[in-house]
Amino acid sequence: MGHAQDLKNVILAIEQLKERNIGIKFLIARDGDVREYLEKLAKEKCLTDVVIFTGLLPRDRTPEIMSESLVGIANLKELESLEYAMPTKAYEYASCELPVMGSGSKELLAFIKESKGGIFVSTNPHGIADEILFLFENPKIRVKMGKRGRRFVKRHYDRKEIAKSLKSYLEVLVNGAKDN
Repeated sequence: MGHAQDLKNVILAIEQLKERNIGIKFLIARDGDVREYLEKLAKEKCLTDVVIFTGLLPRDRTPEIMSESLVGIANLKELESLEYAMPTKAYEYASCELPVMGSGSKELLAFIKESKGGIFVSTNPHGIADEILFLFENPKIRVKMGKRGRRFVKRHYDRKEIAKSLKSYLEVLVNGAKDN
């Protein structure tokens, strides 16, 4: 959790959702240089019961956390320096059949559009809150997005398939070099 993520606006969105009394909790399962600031913000907004900071967790806890989640949030700030950033967590969310909610990056926008596995949102708290609420209230849509995202990641980002493709490419290069 660093300066590239737009977690401040997500926390402000969670504040709006808490006011609507729908029972959503936001888990931040990371650590980083903005954690102290975000924890202070959550405390100031009286959100410590719905915004939970776990700190860095062992990697083997990831599947458990993902299985208990409804959506994976990968919001980036809208900065020119981040236009082509692609958060690894978006692939992880999609592979676990979680719809990806993202913002701020052309790469993330393209991933969400191509996979049809999530929603690209503006970085304002109201827009984020509306989309979280939409996904919360529409479980069938949420499940469809999750399944489409998983299929897309499996088809285009499976490590075994990428390794096979790389192996084939290298064999062509090596065999071509031998023929010369």
